[in-house]
Amino acid sequence: MSVLVTGAAGFIGAHVVRALLARGEHVIGIDNLNDYYPVALKTARLRGLIGEQANFAFHAIDFADQAALADAVAGSEIDGIVHLGAQAGVRYSIENPRAYGHSNLVGHLELLELARQRQVRHFVYASSSSVYGDTSTQPFDAEARADSPVSFYAATKKANELMAESYAHLYRVPMTGLRFFTVYGPWGRPDMALWRFVERIFARQPLPIYNHGKMHAISPISTILSPACWQRSIGHPPMTARPSPAAACRRMPSIISATTAPRNWGGWSP
Repeated sequence: MSVLVTGAAGFIGAHVVRALLARGEHVIGIDNLNDYYPVALKTARLRGLIGEQANFAFHAIDFADQAALADAVAGSEIDGIVHLGAQAGVRYSIENPRAYGHSNLVGHLELLELARQRQVRHFVYASSSSVYGDTSTQPFDAEARADSPVSFYAATKKANELMAESYAHLYRVPMTGLRFFTVYGPWGRPDMALWRFVERIFARQPLPIYNHGKMHAISPISTILSPACWQRSIGHPPMTARPSPAAACRRMPSIISATTAPRNWGGWSP
């Protein structure tokens, strides 16, 4: 039996593949290696984080392509699906909404169909904390319907939840959706705040700041890989992967500077 992981060359996906292989699973990884951020980082994750392993097969395909997806899994017995692949980024969804419709809606449907056809034991998929929109109700509640997304990216993720709930009801496929908050860690995405802070600190440039720095991150990648997230149990509606207690955004530059050569940075920019 194999576990299918989409977005296998992505930040979370590559760590999940590594964790599954470490516990003895056979893994089929899929990623279209698009250029939303440098492809070199994605291929480096495949080489450096996962490496050549007998129990791992990788396919560079678009999972929204029904024929390509079918070819990638042909002849393999699939026990579970961890669907992490998607077009990421809130701001980019304003510029290129069709990319989100293709990957996040059509692609999600193709994975749901595969789960139905193969009758997998468990289908785990990535939603997003973006579905909560501008709600002021905190702490966030995994049972909240979250029906007022404020970006098209969030709208596609909310649609993913509704599509998955429908399939779980109609076809009795066990499904769990994870509403990820911001996740950081080794091999992370270069469009995230920590990467941008480090780059600008070394260049001694002002750092971008939102909401006056009154934000708390981080969800370490280690918490996302916990057995609670990936156990093969039935669970729906989505569970909220809450952030861990961490430094406020305004403390990050001092923490970064304390562990790197530059001691002076250019302050904040609004």
